[in-house]
Amino acid sequence: MLKWWGGKSDHPLADPKETKKLLAELPAGDSFKALEEIVYWLESLGSAEDFRCDARLQAVDALDTAAKPHQRRLSQEYLSVQRLQKFQENRIWTAVCGFWTALGAAYGRCVQDYRAGIKGAGAMRGQLPAALAREVRATGLRLKWLLLRYEPVEERLWSDLGGLAGFAEQNGCLQDEIIIYPGQFGQGSIQRELLKPLLLWISAPGSLLPTQLEIAERVGAHLSGKATLAPEPGPDRPYCFDPASGRPPGRLPQGTEAPLGAWYFGAGAAAGELARLTEQVMRGRLPEDFNLGGSYDSEVILEVLRHLARHWQPTPPTRHHERRPAMARLSVAPGRGALLRQTDGGGDEEESVESWVVENVSDGGYGAFVSRVQGDWLKVGSLVGLRAETAPHWGVGIVRRMVRGKDGIRVGIESLSAVVLPVVLAAAGSRALARRAGEEGADGRSLLLSRTPDATGEILVALAPGNYNLVQGLEMTVGEKRYGVVPTKLLESGDDYDLAKFRVVKKLGGEG
Repeated sequence: MLKWWGGKSDHPLADPKETKKLLAELPAGDSFKALEEIVYWLESLGSAEDFRCDARLQAVDALDTAAKPHQRRLSQEYLSVQRLQKFQENRIWTAVCGFWTALGAAYGRCVQDYRAGIKGAGAMRGQLPAALAREVRATGLRLKWLLLRYEPVEERLWSDLGGLAGFAEQNGCLQDEIIIYPGQFGQGSIQRELLKPLLLWISAPGSLLPTQLEIAERVGAHLSGKATLAPEPGPDRPYCFDPASGRPPGRLPQGTEAPLGAWYFGAGAAAGELARLTEQVMRGRLPEDFNLGGSYDSEVILEVLRHLARHWQPTPPTRHHERRPAMARLSVAPGRGALLRQTDGGGDEEESVESWVVENVSDGGYGAFVSRVQGDWLKVGSLVGLRAETAPHWGVGIVRRMVRGKDGIRVGIESLSAVVLPVVLAAAGSRALARRAGEEGADGRSLLLSRTPDATGEILVALAPGNYNLVQGLEMTVGEKRYGVVPTKLLESGDDYDLAKFRVVKKLGGEG
C-alpha cells in the first residue's frame, strides 16, 4: 500500500484511521456485498470535491487493495462454472465489471486532480506513473469484461486510453519500468499496460469462448513487453489506434495516409515468443512467470495460442471462404433440442424458432443480424438449426463469432451440414434401449450431420452432452435402418451437445 498522506476533508476516507475501520468491517465471507461497498466508496471518492490530490490517491489505493480477494474470487467463479444460471451470471458480471469501471474512474480523478494542480499534486508527483498505469490497467480489464459478455464497447474507452498514453509520453514516463503494484507480477510500464487491451482487441475476441478469452488476455499480458508501440507506422506495427477518430484499433488500409496523433502497434517480437510458448505447453512445461490465473487443459491453451498466432501476424489471416453480400431471412432453432423437435415435426415453429437477417454468405456459413434473442441461450459455441426461406430441410451450424451493438447482435455462423436427420444411438445389441431412447425425446436422440460416410467411413453426429464414450461400440438407428458404429473422435462440446465423429463398421439391417 502506498504511504498515507494527510488531508483536511470531512469525507470518512480522508482519515486513515476511519478508512482502516471501514475496510475492517467489510464482510469477508460475502464478496458480492464487499465489492458493492467498495464500489460505493470509490464512486464517493470520485465525486468528493474537498480532497487533497495525494490523499485521494491513497484512499483509492486502500480500496483497491481491499477489493483484490473479492474480485478475484468472483472472477474465478464466473470463469470456472461451465453454465451459470442467468441470475448468477448477471450478478457476478455486474459486480466485477462495475468494480473495474469505478476503480478506473477513481484513479482517473486522481490523475485529473494532478493535471489541474489541485493541492497535494506535488506530493503525488512520485506516484503519478503508478496511478496512470493503474488507470490504464483498470480500463483494460473493464474492456475484457465487456468482451466476456460480447457487450458493445463505447468510443470513450479508446479515447481515454489514448489520452492517458499521450499524457504519459508528455511526462516522459510511458516506457519507464515501475512498480505498479507491490508483489509478484506488479512490475511493468504504462506502455505495457496499454498494449494489453490493444493485443486483446486484435485477437478476434468475438470468436472466443469466455474461458478462451481469459487465456488470450493472460497471454497478451505475459507477452506485452515484447509487443511494439510507436507514434509512426512501421512493418511490425500494422495496426492503428487513433483516439481522436472514435474508432476502435484496426489495421491501417494500404494507401491510407497515417492520421496525426495516432499510435501504431503490433505483436512484434511477441509473435516469436508466442511460438516458443506453444512449444513449452506442448512439452507440458509452463514458464514460472506465466500467470494464467487458473488451471486449464493443455489442449485448451494450445487452441488459444494457435488462434493468437493467426491474428498477431503482420499480414491479416486469410478467409477460408469469400463472403458475398446477401439479404435474406434465416429461421434459427436455438439448440440441439429445438432442432430435434423441428426435424421430427414435433416442434411449434411459431414458438421456438427465431428469425434472423442474413447480411452475407460464404461457402462456410453466414453472417447474420439478430435484433432480439428469446432468452439467454445465444453465445459463441451455441449449436443452431438453420433453414433458409426456400430450403426444404433443416441444416445445422455453430455460432463462431458474436458482437453486440446498440441495435442488436451480429453473429458469424459456421455451417456444418445442409441436412440433418434425427437418429438414436444405443449400446450395441440393445434394441430395447434404442427404442426407449427414441421415446425419451431430445435427451435420448442425436443428430446425424452427414448425408453419407466420408472417404474414411466416418460420419458426424451431435449427441446429448456427456454421452460420448470412446470405448463403447454403438448401434445407430436411422428411420427403419440400423448400423454398427464406433466412436473415433470428440471434436468439441457445448452446453447442450457433444460433436463427435463415428466410423460406420457395418449395416445391421432394418428395424424388425
